[in-house]
Amino acid sequence: MSKADELGPSSVEGGIFNPELLLVNWTSTSFVLLTASLLFYHMTIVRSLEMPKRTAGIFAASLIILALIYLAQALFVYVKRIKRMNVLRHRSVVQEELKISRLYFLTGVILVVVQTGIGITILKGSFRLRV
Repeated sequence: MSKADELGPSSVEGGIFNPELLLVNWTSTSFVLLTASLLFYHMTIVRSLEMPKRTAGIFAASLIILALIYLAQALFVYVKRIKRMNVLRHRSVVQEELKISRLYFLTGVILVVVQTGIGITILKGSFRLRV
């Protein structure tokens, strides 16, 4: 009897063998926060909402930071689940899964870098001094 059989079907359905699905869900949450942040900041710049530019930048950057926290947490949990899954699977399946998991992880890291860049750009634009 394999370790996966010992854990039972509920554990398999609970995400042990579907870590990509959980990562995608949290990545979607991160994108929603990023979109809300950019929309909010844009609305303050075009004066649909009246708010000082610095305050708007801080709020927008805060939403992006929250999005980054969700994404970083999702990547951390994803890596832990992949490692746990590797213990439970056959060696030939593990090698294929590792290739796929590296691609998902790399995509997540790229998203973190892009979101960080957007947040820094918003903050720099918000605190630009006018002479």
